[in-house]
Amino acid sequence: MPKKSTDTRERILACAGDLFGAHGYDAVTVSEIAGECEVSTSLIYYHFKDKESLMRALTERIGSDLVEPTLVTLSGEGSSRERLEVFIEAWVVAAFANRDLFRIHLRSISNPESLAAAESLAYASQTIEAIASVIAEGMHWGEFDPVDPLLAAECLLSLVSTRVTAGEINAPHDQLVEADAEQTAGFISMLFMEGICAC
Repeated sequence: MPKKSTDTRERILACAGDLFGAHGYDAVTVSEIAGECEVSTSLIYYHFKDKESLMRALTERIGSDLVEPTLVTLSGEGSSRERLEVFIEAWVVAAFANRDLFRIHLRSISNPESLAAAESLAYASQTIEAIASVIAEGMHWGEFDPVDPLLAAECLLSLVSTRVTAGEINAPHDQLVEADAEQTAGFISMLFMEGICAC
């Protein structure tokens, strides 16, 4: 695909992601995406079969840009604690860098009837299971106190998502929401590890 065509496709995806993230898939029309992108609707249909195809492409991006780069950290080098800390930073950095995708992911998880619900729920389950496996391993080697690994994994995934979620719902603590990704990841690591480590 020529570079100009690729650039146009990426711009359309970015505009659709912004609108779907802000308003939800059902509330946005192809005409509104075209207006946001300052392109014709026919150009959108040149690149994408329909609005559903746009959403499917964005759902794939949730996997490739948000989920996969963070999951790989859990199977990397280091102790269980070190891998969880690397995961926490990777997830927070990815969520901050891909806020529109993260908002679409959140909307999909919270609405089982949404177009991308099945994929987003599968991503969440995959992430929780991978975290739980690392926690169980850490318990086996005496790094972590005995806990329910799945429950602890659910809590950790909620923790790493909280700051971006707070920003998206305009929680009344903007000065905290605007903290950078590394600062946020460090705080979450400290909070979680103090609760689980066999120190």
